[in-house]
Amino acid sequence: MVESGAENKDKWVDVERNIAGDYYQAFGRPLRRQAGAVALMTDSDNTQSSALGYYADIKVGYEK
Repeated sequence: MVESGAENKDKWVDVERNIAGDYYQAFGRPLRRQAGAVALMTDSDNTQSSALGYYADIKVGYEK
């Protein structure tokens, strides 16, 4: 999870992620091959509430 709560409500937030690092943190092992897809999700099924998310200028690339 990148962000939760109302702190940045009504603001655009720039986020950079290390996909391989996030995978390792979540599963305790490195990726076995290159990632084939990236999913962006905004949901509220665990809180039985509603959620709204806007995404723009998405770029996927390699670490410099």
